[in-house]
Amino acid sequence: MVTLPARPRVQPRFVERKTAKCMPIASIAGVQPESSDRILLMTRNRRLIGASLDKSCRARDFYSGFYVEQNADGQLCAGRDIIHSRAGANCAVTKLRELVPDDGDDDD
Repeated sequence: MVTLPARPRVQPRFVERKTAKCMPIASIAGVQPESSDRILLMTRNRRLIGASLDKSCRARDFYSGFYVEQNADGQLCAGRDIIHSRAGANCAVTKLRELVPDDGDDDD
């Protein structure tokens, strides 16, 4: 038997796309720190949303999730809502952007 060389694993590249200012809280399935002041929200329908936090916040404080006070509309909105980490940090969400796989097309 011949051993085939393993294909190098290439990490997918993503680009940001404008999205709505708000998203349903119930659609959030998971959270992961992405950079020092940004978290990734994974939705139940497999979308990735980058949520930028106030500059004074550390995304790593939200590694185990967060909670937000329920609003009548059931939405998490940039420029309106404050998320609370289980470790006690409170941060305003300043911007939401959808991350989509980069198809390599530079004509955008």
